Amino acid sequence: MTNQFFQLDKSGEIFVAGHQPASLFPLVAVPETFNFELKVSPASQQISQLIQSLQEHYVNFNSLAWLNQSLAVVKTTLGSYAIINPSQSINSQIASLQFILSGFKIGESLPKKIDLRFDKPVLTF
Repeated sequence: MTNQFFQLDKSGEIFVAGHQPASLFPLVAVPETFNFELKVSPASQQISQLIQSLQEHYVNFNSLAWLNQSLAVVKTTLGSYAIINPSQSINSQIASLQFILSGFKIGESLPKKIDLRFDKPVLTF
């Protein structure tokens, strides 16, 4: 993936850039070509909105890979990967993710991949 990381606040303002992720903040991986400055940008605001939506819907995650304006991958703590299109409604995609993950019982196998970019989510086991 990448070794480029940053930290941002709830408004989406980037305030620390570096190569070592901090354990107190969500881990956000970006491509080497991602151009950011220590300020608020449209991309950092979308990333912040995605993180806030995950927290509001109680979806715990280990990391977030921001690939471009229309593709982000969230690795949940349950092990499933969620593919999201940030240019679409983030809240509805995360609400669907939460609904899908909460529908599984203990002992049932969870999907490896949940693709939320379409009208109907695609689950891969």
